Amino acid sequence: MWNLLIFLVVFVSFASSEISSSSDLNCDFGSSCRWRNSTESMTGKFEIANLFEADAQNRISSRIENDPTPFAYTTGLMGRTLGLLISEVISCQLGGASLKYWYYKSGAESSLEVCIRQPPGNRDLNSMRCYDGVSTTFARQWIFRAVELPPIAQPFEIVFKTWFNPPMNIVALDDILYEAVLCESSNGGASEGAGGNFDAVPDNLQRHTTLADFDGNDVTIDSSHFQPSTSGFKAHSAQAFRPVHHAAKTSTGSAHELSGPRTGPMYKSLCPKIDCSFDDNTFCNYVTSSSPNETSLKKWALSNRSVSNSLTGIPGDFSKSGFFAYAGAPGLGSGPSGLSPEDTFILSSASPVLIPPPAARLDFFVYQAGFRGQFRVCIDDDTDCPIVLDGRDIDQNAQKWRNFWMEIPGGAEHTIHFIVDGLHENYVIGLDNVQLLNRLGTAALGC
Repeated sequence: MWNLLIFLVVFVSFASSEISSSSDLNCDFGSSCRWRNSTESMTGKFEIANLFEADAQNRISSRIENDPTPFAYTTGLMGRTLGLLISEVISCQLGGASLKYWYYKSGAESSLEVCIRQPPGNRDLNSMRCYDGVSTTFARQWIFRAVELPPIAQPFEIVFKTWFNPPMNIVALDDILYEAVLCESSNGGASEGAGGNFDAVPDNLQRHTTLADFDGNDVTIDSSHFQPSTSGFKAHSAQAFRPVHHAAKTSTGSAHELSGPRTGPMYKSLCPKIDCSFDDNTFCNYVTSSSPNETSLKKWALSNRSVSNSLTGIPGDFSKSGFFAYAGAPGLGSGPSGLSPEDTFILSSASPVLIPPPAARLDFFVYQAGFRGQFRVCIDDDTDCPIVLDGRDIDQNAQKWRNFWMEIPGGAEHTIHFIVDGLHENYVIGLDNVQLLNRLGTAALGC
């Protein structure tokens, strides 16, 4: 009955090691994947085929027409059956993550959830934190789904959990894509497939994750605030921007464990209209404002302490002893919990600044550890933005102050804008030690 059935040899039940990159979990089921079935004998299984036929009405073929590529589908004994497809261990992820996949439900009664299992190999099914893995509309066809996952500080596994009634009401999966910035692998040990007895899962599953802030207080993150959003981002073409510059190393200044290539404003300020360390608990000659008629325009804030949590927040200013500016302050946004991806934070020079010819270098430090949010530095308006830092592009070294610079044309007056948008709850982006330097970055420049 089942054509070209291939048993799930790729899901070998072995003691799994940690993945080293989020792409390790990408799987089209055409070759070995780093996903496996539960080892509990009472659960159903995922098997692989390029065609499933229970009868004429219950038939699943490959997602792409005329291309018989394989997919995974659930099998089991008669009656309501649980199936678990489990990833290898993930050490932790910086910021939020996205799990994208295609699914097919042959019956409306079947369910599919994406779950976080901690610690890896935990036998308690009820302890998993699960998110709805299907669309609200039922259709017998392949449907694309993207589930946003919150920051997770400890090792975990991702689990596709499905309840189904074979052979008529089953669930199929294909083309899994996991996008995240991972912490460094700790090789924290192997994990087993789920074991023990699985009872019916109550409806009130915990759907939150808890992190600690820098003072050890709990920070609760609700998955409902991690839905994909495009409305908060401005449409910018990456080709329209000049290259992003990390500042070159200099010979002066002491080493610092949080330092970027430069160790802060090492030169006496010669341009007070631009230079600012924020250490006087002021924005210097920058202004930030909000509009009562445009609720999504929000103010930057200042702090000399840690802000938000230890994964997507900021531990302190660059020097560890002063203030810094940041966007995404808890309670200052327009979302239900204080921050919305549609909120925009703008910090601008209070007046146009005459830049000496031929050009100057604007040098600054940014702290952007989260997967969500975009930081831009623009000249005169929000269309000429030489620097664009997207949270989706951060790497494993993101949890530190990083030094950037951009060139400003000389011989004319210019207004500088620091713009942040697209942030979610508990995500912040910091700015510190802004200074105008000469074109080569070797000395301070007057204005």
